[in-house]
Formats: sequence, C-alpha cells, structure tokens
Amino acid sequence: MAHKIFIIKEGGLKIADELILANKWVKKIIEQNYDEPTKFKGGGNRAIQELSFVYYMADYNSPLNRHGYDTAEAITKAKEKLGLPLTWKPNEIVNNAIDEYREHQSNVSTDTILELLKAFRLYKDVVSKVRASLAASLKVDKLSKSEATSMTNEIGYLIELSKELPKVTRDLKKAIRELESEDSVDMDKIRGTDEAVPRSADPELG
Repeated sequence: MAHKIFIIKEGGLKIADELILANKWVKKIIEQNYDEPTKFKGGGNRAIQELSFVYYMADYNSPLNRHGYDTAEAITKAKEKLGLPLTWKPNEIVNNAIDEYREHQSNVSTDTILELLKAFRLYKDVVSKVRASLAASLKVDKLSKSEATSMTNEIGYLIELSKELPKVTRDLKKAIRELESEDSVDMDKIRGTDEAVPRSADPELG
C-alpha cells in the first residue's frame, strides 16, 4: 500500500523507507548540502527544505494531499509551511524527485483515493461559492419575486447536496482507514521476509 517514505516528525524530516535515498534525483538534492549556496536567503538548509517540499507535494500521507489541494494550491502552501521564498520554483531535479517519489509510493488504491480527495475538495468549493453567492445577494433591502425564487432554488440545491455528503464522507474515511491499516501491516515487515522491523529504525536525514 502507500507506505511511508518521508515523515515530518517533531518539526524535522525523517526517513521511513531508506530505498528512496538510492534514487538519483533525491541524491542530487541531498548533495546540495556540500555545494554553495546551501541556504536560501531566508535561512534554512536547502536540501532539507527541498526534500520536505518533495514530501508535501508527493507523499500520499502529506496534509496537503489529504486535504485534496490541486498542484498550484499545494505549491503555495508547501512554500509557506517550509519558509521557502515566494519567488522560489521547483527546478528539474526537484520535479523529477517528486515524480519518482510518487512512483515509489503509487498503487491503484492510493491513486484513486487521492483523486477522490481532490474531487471532494471541489465539492466543498462548489458549496462555498453557492453560499457566498447567496450571501452577496442578500445584501439588498428588497428582493424581486424572481430573485427570491432563484435564491430558494440555490438553497434547495445545497440541501440536496447535503443529503449525500455524510455518506460520501463516511465511505471516503473508511477507505482511507483500510489503506492505513494495510500499510501498517506491510511496513512492519522487512521487504522479502517475515521479520518485523525494529521500532528504532527511524533514521534522521542530515
């Protein structure tokens, strides 16, 4: 399943699956520790910040993916979280690392759920825009009959949407829990053996 590769824990980036370190694009990012400039103008280790950016953009478990943000929104929010300059853009190395990370973690189940989460966010955006439109329309002293009818229809539309929302939410949460449960079992075994991975195997990058 979508096993953990990087983890943001206690304010730092940790490695849960060391195989990703063999990837040439991830290695190129890490090697920036030994080159100049190693820091952005705002401070912070460049390699750590860029690998953390990879995590936020690519990892199935990242909060940005769990909230269903599209790529543009996710980039903005990741830069805010990591203190990256607003003018910073991921280069070819970072983008390739993101693609490789996704491929390393990808499977049909997790890919489908990520798409559902994005669709679910669109659902929320539709409701927000309809509500905002209604609120704006009410900032008048009087409503014509046609305006009142239109607004009533929009409210009815929201009510119809709300009928399905609890079921959709429950089903999506159940699917995510099942994936996480399978992931937990899978990652408690060393690949290719039935031997449990020791809990101390939580190397830190740096």
